[in-house]
Amino acid sequence: FGTVMPFLVAFFVLFSTIVFVHKVRIGEKSNLLDLLALFLNAGIFSLVGYWLIEQSFGHRTTAVLSIGLAIFYALHVHYFLVRRIVDRDLMITFLGLAASFLAITFPLVLSREWITASWAIEAWVLLWLSGKLNSHFLKQASLVLYGIVLFRFAFMDLPRQFSTRPVSDDFTLLAYVTPLIQRLMIFGVPIAAVGGAYRLLTRPAEPGELAMDRENDTIEWGSRWPLLHLVAIAAVTMLFVYLNLEFSRTFGSLYRPLRQPMLTALWLAMCGFLLASFLRTGNRTYQSLLALFAIAVVLKLILLDLPTWQLDANFVYGGGYSVHDALFRLLDFGMAVTFFGVATALVAGRGKRAEMGLFFGLAALVMLFVYLTLETNTALTRYIPGLRAGGISILWSLFAIGLLLAGIGKKQKTLRYIGLALFAIVAWKVFFVDLATLDALYRIVAFIVLGILLLCGSFIYLRYRETFAIDSPGERGEAEGTGEGDDKASAATTTIVDPPLEDAR
Repeated sequence: FGTVMPFLVAFFVLFSTIVFVHKVRIGEKSNLLDLLALFLNAGIFSLVGYWLIEQSFGHRTTAVLSIGLAIFYALHVHYFLVRRIVDRDLMITFLGLAASFLAITFPLVLSREWITASWAIEAWVLLWLSGKLNSHFLKQASLVLYGIVLFRFAFMDLPRQFSTRPVSDDFTLLAYVTPLIQRLMIFGVPIAAVGGAYRLLTRPAEPGELAMDRENDTIEWGSRWPLLHLVAIAAVTMLFVYLNLEFSRTFGSLYRPLRQPMLTALWLAMCGFLLASFLRTGNRTYQSLLALFAIAVVLKLILLDLPTWQLDANFVYGGGYSVHDALFRLLDFGMAVTFFGVATALVAGRGKRAEMGLFFGLAALVMLFVYLTLETNTALTRYIPGLRAGGISILWSLFAIGLLLAGIGKKQKTLRYIGLALFAIVAWKVFFVDLATLDALYRIVAFIVLGILLLCGSFIYLRYRETFAIDSPGERGEAEGTGEGDDKASAATTTIVDPPLEDAR
């Protein structure tokens, strides 16, 4: 090594310099043969140098050679920028060689888990330098490196870290926290680098004194806005996918009952981000993505979360009824119901956005109905099994009355019709299911309560039917279009409304 390496370095510098120094001196631009000679010289020197260093000092020491070559070609770039030498092909070759040897350095020094993170940092640095040097080539090189980072992140790092069991059954908390922190670094750095790329593309670094001449640069790829959108989507997708896998593993290992609620909270956070973006911009893409994620949350609760609570054929949660399990079910469903309710209030009455309000309102009602039904069914089975069928009917009747009140108060015929349909279902259930399953005492109690609730529902509907019979949009539009509408509305008010309500109006 001591004999061969100094002469190898000397020959490399000599053959690298004679390729271009004469043409730079006389002002003649390089040709294809010159560029091929540069690449061939760098390739032969790096291969022989790597072999010599590895044989003498080990594999990791070869990183000294790659970082030295990166500095060597970076000095050439600096010289060209200072002297304002115009030779586009030669400048791009030096930039490419410097960036390539810098990228090779990290896999030689670091373990495979940290390669993606190191390349992400390098991609961000190249993108920042592209702004300082006003270089399209460096920007394109950084985007190519970002593409490699995304590929490794999705198809190598995620499967490697999350495809195996985290720890044994008798693990300690410290034994789990250490790899958790390591994963946060391994995946957090690439995600932060992609987010930083979005910021740099939005607000590039101000060009410095060594800004490249346009004649030394390549043409720019495409337009700016599609690239910004792709980078933003990549950053959000990387963060969302990683957090899903991390939440599933971390809470599944440390405290399993909290696993599904935390995943639900993550999905709702994504829905909240899309909802805020939709309300701010009114973009239909955000609206479509929001609808898809909202549907995914509902499907997750029904298809994934309910099986974890061991729901049997009678729709009773397994393992008996406990306050501990009930609290986690309440947290899981309650977050979804709360989010959909808040979303309904935010988008209601906003013109074209109001259609989303109906969607969120129905989703909230469905989730609340499913949760209350299953929870009541399990609690009654545990404490008062003879009243189980009648208790469900009472719950549904209360739900139907609530829908009627909300539909009348907000003048929403959809809610009224759902309430009336639910009353019809309750009536069918009472005569064809409850009569056959309820004990004698509970049958009397259930029928009395159900009769009172049904009478209350019919009274509310008949008492205030004129408020939606007259003030509904169809009636109002008809009344405004013809003079007969006013006469009909007046006659209806006179014949239907009793004196106290008419005086109040």
